[in-house]
Amino acid sequence: MSDKSQRLLELAKVALPDLTEAECKVVQAAALGKGTDFRSGDLEKDNPAKAEAWGDGRKVRASVLRWLCVDAAARRLVDPKGVWVEGARIEGSLDLSFARLPFPLVLHFSAIRGGIALLGARVASISLQGTHTGPILADGLQVGGSVFLSERFHAKGEVRLLGARIRGNLECIGGTFEGTEIDMPKGKTIVALSADRLDVGGGVFLREKFHAKGEVRLLGARIRGNLECHGGTFENPGGKALSADNLDVGGSIFLSERFHATGEVRLLGARIRGNLDCAAGTFENPRGYALNADGLEVGGSVFLSERFHAKGEVRLLGARIRGDLACTGGTFENPSGDALVADGMEVAGSIFLRRGLKANGKVSLVHAKARVLADDQASWPDHGDLDLEGFVYESIVGPTDACSRLRWLARQYPLPRRRGDYHPQPYEQLAAVLRQAGHVAESKKVLMAKEKDLRKYGDLGPLARAWNWFLGLTIGYGYRVRRTLYCAAAVVGFGILVFWFGHRAGLLSPTFSPPAEAAAAGEKRLDEAFCPWMYSLDTFLPIVNLYQEGRWLPNRGGGDLVTAICPDRYVGITWGELLYMWFWLEILLGWLLTTLALAGLTGLIRRD
Repeated sequence: MSDKSQRLLELAKVALPDLTEAECKVVQAAALGKGTDFRSGDLEKDNPAKAEAWGDGRKVRASVLRWLCVDAAARRLVDPKGVWVEGARIEGSLDLSFARLPFPLVLHFSAIRGGIALLGARVASISLQGTHTGPILADGLQVGGSVFLSERFHAKGEVRLLGARIRGNLECIGGTFEGTEIDMPKGKTIVALSADRLDVGGGVFLREKFHAKGEVRLLGARIRGNLECHGGTFENPGGKALSADNLDVGGSIFLSERFHATGEVRLLGARIRGNLDCAAGTFENPRGYALNADGLEVGGSVFLSERFHAKGEVRLLGARIRGDLACTGGTFENPSGDALVADGMEVAGSIFLRRGLKANGKVSLVHAKARVLADDQASWPDHGDLDLEGFVYESIVGPTDACSRLRWLARQYPLPRRRGDYHPQPYEQLAAVLRQAGHVAESKKVLMAKEKDLRKYGDLGPLARAWNWFLGLTIGYGYRVRRTLYCAAAVVGFGILVFWFGHRAGLLSPTFSPPAEAAAAGEKRLDEAFCPWMYSLDTFLPIVNLYQEGRWLPNRGGGDLVTAICPDRYVGITWGELLYMWFWLEILLGWLLTTLALAGLTGLIRRD
């Protein structure tokens, strides 16, 4: 025994009468810089869950450990390696509140049923690997190194690190945190780990068989490294599984690779300088939000992909993502509501919605912004489950033909569609992207479909719908001006037949002098000969004079009665009157179609 350990033991006997043999070993080892290991080597017997069966040879009073850490004289004799105990049953509550420990506190595979208090304490480092303990209250704790609550660590009761500062890492790998019910402003809830305003110089590791039974809180926390939760289980059914509003992470957040949350995962207003990786993670909160990340800011990319599975609503309202949003291979389930809501989201990179993406519920991209939209038809939501109002993107990776893309836009509306199911902006956005990509013809088809759907499903009156239909028939809403020629040819052709039959029936009367009144016998002017096709063309074309229309006019009173409107009064319509009506109708159509053709050619009625 060294002089140093002997002096420390003598001081302990004075301060703490009735020291047991086990406690003497702990005191002496603390001075020598050695650990005290009470384990037998039998994993089953050494399980801290069975500490009540351990004999008195493994019992150490919490007051002894407190004396080593708090007493000024004792603390000077403790080796810089610190107090190191393994496999002990520590009786009582270990209260080190406001203590200053210039050395590590290491309690491995031990049992501390009374819990630990470290309120306002300053410690070089803390390691409780494999230890079973009651509640840990460490508000305002300052740790110069790292905190280890890992390797089968088990806390029964709240672990509280409010406002704690840890220069190293917070490692809870493989730890179990079994929370207790506490009173919160909005009611009672179960909290397993409470670390609001936590400041960590390294990373926080809640992964690889980490298990929280109750809410894990990191509200307003600051983590300069990564927050790694892959392989962790966060369990708080009907409540919040992970609350990290306004969290600031210097690295990335990993909620991936067998991550499983039962309850809401909240990242409202969180700031992540790296990535948010949720690939292959499971988020279950069927009656609420599975992942709630409104106002999220991500310096890298967001991965909700590769077997990502959400049961409940995924929200990214107003999120800002400098990289990509990848949902490839993800599953979003919320049959009774919204599956994915990203209103107002801004993505500087691409949005990937393809290759096995499944959405059972509504997908909302209202007023979202992205550089590239990458999808495929197999990933499109059902009818009525897609909201694209205000969604802006620069290019498409996927189907770019108008037929396919119009089927995509149609997914905005339920089946059967009804009046009022119309949003013009998604058509305009799609047309602009297709045109910019060089698909001009496909772009025009989209804009024509926009006008057609306006007539079918927009809030137009009867006259406006009729005019819309006429524009589509005649000039394709300004994108198919050649249709005017076809319509004109049809009108003129039909007029040729009408006027030919009318002339043969004597229903067209000349306006010039009869041949008998001609200036000289045998002299006949060209305009005295009736030409049906020239007459129809002259009637149709405005302004142009082919010297036919003015020389022959329909005889309204001629011809037999076609139909009787009021037989008792002998009122009806004759063939001459029908010819007369067609005459003026062709003139009207000529002016109208010619005007529309000119307007279409000059772009006056295009609205793109």
